[in-house]
Amino acid sequence: MTGTCVYASGGSVGLNLAGSTNMVEAYSPATNRWATLRSLPTSHGAGAGAAVPCPHAVLSQQQTCVYVAGGFPGPAQPEENHRKVEAYYPGANVWATLPSLLTIRTLLAGAAAPCPARPAETCFYTFGGTASGVSLDTVESYNPLDNVWSTLPSLPTARSSLAGATAPCPANLNRTCVYAIGGTDAGGNPVPTVEAFDIER
Repeated sequence: MTGTCVYASGGSVGLNLAGSTNMVEAYSPATNRWATLRSLPTSHGAGAGAAVPCPHAVLSQQQTCVYVAGGFPGPAQPEENHRKVEAYYPGANVWATLPSLLTIRTLLAGAAAPCPARPAETCFYTFGGTASGVSLDTVESYNPLDNVWSTLPSLPTARSSLAGATAPCPANLNRTCVYAIGGTDAGGNPVPTVEAFDIER
C-alpha cells in the first residue's frame, strides 16, 4: 500500500448483526485500489475504530496504528471478546492484542483525541454502546504510552449505534472535545442529541 490509507476492519456479515467478521481491507487513494490485509485476531462486529499512536508495548517508535475495540465476537467465541481491543501496525503488517475495554459493549463509538490531563499525548476514546440490551453511558480512554484504560465522566445520555468525532469545543475553540452524535436508546428509539466531552475540563 502507498501513502495514507482508509481502513475497513471487522464488521457484521449479512442482516444478522451477531454474524461478525475479522476481515481487514485498506484503500490507498494514491493507487485507487483496495487490498486485503492480515485478518484481525478476533472478529469484531459493530465495534469502534480510530487511528492512534501505536502502544509502546508494541512499538517504541512514534508510529500510527489502527485500533479496533469491542463489538460482537464471532460464532462460538466467548462473550468476554466483546471487550477485546487490538491494534494494527501497517509498517509490519501485524496485529497486537491490547488490554481489554473496562466495559463489555457493542454498537459503540470511538475517536482519537488528546489524553485527559496530558493533552500533548493522543488517546483512544470509546463511549456508548449496548450490553445485554441496555444502552450505555460509559466513557473510557486508552493511553498508548501507559498501555492502560481509564474511566471518564459518563455521557449525559445513554446511547448505542452512535457516531463519534473529535473537534474544537463549542464554548472554547482553543480546546478539543470528543462528540457523541445521535444513536438509539435501549428501545431502538432515535436519540437526536449531540453531546461534547471537554477533555481539558
